[in-house]
Amino acid sequence: MIVDFAAGFQSIKAALDLIKGLNAVSNSNAVAEAKAPLINHLIDLQQTLLAVQQAEAAATKTIGQLEQEIVRLKDWSAEKSTYQLTAICDGAVAYMRKPGMEAGEPPHWLCANCYGGSKKSILQFQNEEIDMMGSHAFDAWGCGQCRGKIMVRGHKSPGKP
Repeated sequence: MIVDFAAGFQSIKAALDLIKGLNAVSNSNAVAEAKAPLINHLIDLQQTLLAVQQAEAAATKTIGQLEQEIVRLKDWSAEKSTYQLTAICDGAVAYMRKPGMEAGEPPHWLCANCYGGSKKSILQFQNEEIDMMGSHAFDAWGCGQCRGKIMVRGHKSPGKP
């Protein structure tokens, strides 16, 4: 960006020098010949300043996005400390609120994969499945963000151990 500003200032200086030269010229042919470089310097200046303006707008947008991400991560850091990894059944884990930290929310499980990626994604009941022998019922709980799925034996739910 400093290079762009330097180029802009060089164009301004060149244009001012040409204007001073125009004041010293007395015939109209010399004035016409002096105008072309002046117009070219002004066009260069306009393009340089436009490029600087676009770079500044892009930098401002990036800064805003980074500030939002910082706020999101700080909020998530505070919230994630209220959860603990819990074994739902053999081979199935999810995050649940620590006892006393429910904050008025209904019982729920968070997807362990999304939790590890700094996202809060509540597992939703999808359906009941029965194995080939018909002896064990499993409930399928799925994540709407990563499409992960856990199979929970025995009709457990977040509010029912």
